[in-house]
Amino acid sequence: MTRDLSHELRDLAARHARTLPDGGLAVAALTRRARRRRRARATALTVGSAAVVVVVAAAGALALRPAPRPAPAHTPSPSASATPAPSASATPAVALPHGDPTAEYGTCGALVDATPTGGFAASWTTTVEIADDEVAEAGALAVDAALAPPDAPATIVGYPESGPRFSVVRDGVVVAGGTDLYLGADLGVGLDPVYSEGDDTVAFTGRVDLAVCDPGDGSADVGAALPPGRYTLVAWTPVVDLGTDSWPDAVVQGTSTNAEYVAQAGLTWVVAAGPAVPFSVLAGDAPVAQAPVAGAPPAGSAPTCGDPAPAVTRGPLHLDRPAAPPSEAQVGEVLEVALDLRYDGPGRFRLHQYPAALVISQEGVVVGSTVVQWDGMTRVVDLGSGQPRHETVFASLTGCSTEFGEPGTSLPAGTYLVHPVVDGNVGWIWTSESGAVRPGGSTVAVGEPFTVTVR
Repeated sequence: MTRDLSHELRDLAARHARTLPDGGLAVAALTRRARRRRRARATALTVGSAAVVVVVAAAGALALRPAPRPAPAHTPSPSASATPAPSASATPAVALPHGDPTAEYGTCGALVDATPTGGFAASWTTTVEIADDEVAEAGALAVDAALAPPDAPATIVGYPESGPRFSVVRDGVVVAGGTDLYLGADLGVGLDPVYSEGDDTVAFTGRVDLAVCDPGDGSADVGAALPPGRYTLVAWTPVVDLGTDSWPDAVVQGTSTNAEYVAQAGLTWVVAAGPAVPFSVLAGDAPVAQAPVAGAPPAGSAPTCGDPAPAVTRGPLHLDRPAAPPSEAQVGEVLEVALDLRYDGPGRFRLHQYPAALVISQEGVVVGSTVVQWDGMTRVVDLGSGQPRHETVFASLTGCSTEFGEPGTSLPAGTYLVHPVVDGNVGWIWTSESGAVRPGGSTVAVGEPFTVTVR
């Protein structure tokens, strides 16, 4: 079930709670039906698109305690005549935060073995992938992360809508980061329903600035670029277990927000963490970040049979092909097409995304599509400016789906133009100046087409 649909259920329940004899919708029954439908959809699915996310699942300490450095070998002090004069161009050392045993888990200056106030989550974790394990000095670390549920979630879990936090560790101390990709903005609390089987957790892409954080004690060169060396990144998410598989009445009826309910219920926040991911900062100039692209994401949805062939979309939301696509296929053969969904506008963009698809045209008219008729199942993705989200479509070239849950029939031999497409519903556009703006509506990104000959 999508977040949009769950919101509609809650609104419907609130409107009719006072008029129905039983006091409103039977939410538990709806939950059970939604769970069954979700599993049925998963069984029927034959065309997939998968985010390329390396799952690093482990709960435990913020990072492994680094091995102690060996003591330097003793050497006699050089004589005064042998001591070289200091160079006028020598760069002073960057002062990093000292370890503070009282600092909260994951925050600036915290020790590597700090324990969260509420402890660690028993089964939920945070997954993270970095785009490159070598980053230029004064650069940023590209990340793709998400809160990961257990294989069989039993209860509803709350989490910050702002997503995972990212802590950069050196010599056992958090020296950069310690916050989320929204820079600490309060966006409220999201809930992951049991019946969604994890689909309502949000996939985040963005960049973690590699600048010295502020421990608040004046000991560090706050804002300076991290010096070259070896570091580790830890992604972690605060979570709270509601202890039930049913929506709280106050939330369903609209008398309480998610955050208010969690606070009033006195529930304990714990940390869902993943293991440390190593990377290196290298001396050299970081690439210059491009300026944000003005404008709004293009409105629209994936075209279907009989529509004109779609044009490539331009603007802040676009779809790229990072690798050459296939040019030939047998009838019914499954193709593998790599895609990068990228937002280049200001701030961050949240999208309730349908599975990526291939739309097929001949002579300027759509004759096929890998889109399968579902009931609106989406995945929520949260895109940072300039950071692509990788996906791969595995699909054969078919006509358009005409029955619910069933793909179209395989296209016959011939030459076709294939258009990669991603569409979905706009969640919000966020900037530090305006906050989260929710324009609503649907949006579509169409990539450069390519020719495939089916034999």
